[in-house]
This record gives sequence, structure tokens and C-alpha cells, in this order.
Amino acid sequence: MTTTLKVPFLAPIAVGTEIVVVAMEEAGIFSGWSACAPILVDRTTGVVYGAFWVPEEIHAGDLDVDKYVEGSYRSAPDVEPAVYRVASCLVRSQGGDHASVGTVLRLEPASGGPAYR
Repeated sequence: MTTTLKVPFLAPIAVGTEIVVVAMEEAGIFSGWSACAPILVDRTTGVVYGAFWVPEEIHAGDLDVDKYVEGSYRSAPDVEPAVYRVASCLVRSQGGDHASVGTVLRLEPASGGPAYR
């Protein structure tokens, strides 16, 4: 089954690559937690893709956001990291007064090994 994942950052990941998707949450204004952009890890190169808030200390071998961010973001506690194979990747941007960037990935479940290498 193919899944579409849209993220608000640039993640030019080659078709055929296996990636790990780590679900993340951000603290609500008044209380609770809500889903936010995930962290993506290219299993071949070790490159980590994330939103602007991902701490500089994060790398493929250490994705423990809680260690580096003071309570604003966390790994989703009830969602295990998932491994997918990239079926297609669209990187897009818009300039001008409403500048934005984003990536749309079509993902297929991967069969191989543990999520972290």
C-alpha cells in the first residue's frame, strides 16, 4: 500500500531509497500534544531531514529529540519509527511574498531490518 507524506521542508530523497520516518509531536499552546512534521532518515547515507526546529545535535545514530529540546517537541510516544521505500519524490518551492518550500513523498512499506542502523 502506497502512502503519501507531505513535509514542509526540503527532502530530496532518491527514488528507491529506504527511509525511516520518526513521528513527532509539538506542545500545544495551552495543553496537550499534536502531530507535527516528522524527522526523516535516509538509511543509505545517514542524512537526516527535518523542520527548522530539529536541533543541530541530531544525527542518524541519535534521534533523541527529548535530550536536546526543552519540552516543545518530542517523539510521538505511541508511534514506532517506520521504514519505507521512496516510490517518488517531488520537491517544490514558491518564491515572492508567500515563499515556501516542501516535499511530497510517495512511500511503500519496506521489508528490511530494524528502523535504526
